[in-house]
Amino acid sequence: QLREVKGFLGSELDLFGSGTYGLEAFNSEDVSMTLSIIRDCTYGGVTLVGCRGVSLTDSVIEGNTGFSLFSITDCSDVLLSNLDITGNTVDAGSHLGPLFSIRDSSAIVLRDSTVSHNNASALSAGPDLELVGVLFNRNMFDQ
Repeated sequence: QLREVKGFLGSELDLFGSGTYGLEAFNSEDVSMTLSIIRDCTYGGVTLVGCRGVSLTDSVIEGNTGFSLFSITDCSDVLLSNLDITGNTVDAGSHLGPLFSIRDSSAIVLRDSTVSHNNASALSAGPDLELVGVLFNRNMFDQ
């Protein structure tokens, strides 16, 4: 968990575990993670609140469950690039939630990534996710 961090670079990380989120950052700037895996987390994959200048690149997000795979609130300039997002299930209690839950945020981009074999209510709850060169394969979205 990152809180009020300026300038973080994580590389070749394996973030996993039951009863936790993968990457959590709060009120942080210039956060980068690359060549990493976020897997088997039961609360969600990535949670960003009040962050600026975040990049997650060349990484795998797999086998996670939880309230939302990506929860992004009050953030700007978030780049998610060259990700393999596969085999995740978003369970928001009695119903499925979206893969991306984005609130009060801008410049959130998913680029050159593969989204496959996920189970969720929808790709995104809100219009703030820009998709560039994203391949979708065998996802189960309710909407």
